[in-house]
Amino acid sequence: MLFRSNHTWSHLNLTQQSDDVVRDEIARAEAAIVQVSGQNPKPRWRAPYGERDERVLKIARNLGYRSIYWTIDSLDGVEPVKTPLFLIDRITRKSDAELDGAIILMHVGEKSPADALPAIIANLQGRGFHLVTISTLLKSQEPTR
Repeated sequence: MLFRSNHTWSHLNLTQQSDDVVRDEIARAEAAIVQVSGQNPKPRWRAPYGERDERVLKIARNLGYRSIYWTIDSLDGVEPVKTPLFLIDRITRKSDAELDGAIILMHVGEKSPADALPAIIANLQGRGFHLVTISTLLKSQEPTR
């Protein structure tokens, strides 16, 4: 099963939008994801550009979402276009302590990240790391009752 997350409809900086626009951005994206995939992205949501504040987080929470934020940015979404070697080095040069529990931001749809992923995955797995989905990571952080 493929897990999806909500990243909003228009990729706006939500901290600069009205409450109604924030709600609409999240709701429109959710409806489109459900229509195309048959899966609801809740509770996974990532604010465009990582721009979020207490007001935006509260709106997202009220819509049933939990904000997902990265701990390491590959910089693949920032100009100039990054080479696969740059991306491999940027991630694999991190210490084990920096990578332990990390959420690494990488974007789909670009050739460089796709070309870099096999080497990054091989390096991390070779160092004993287990790659998991955000859903699995969130479940591991839920308090036991």
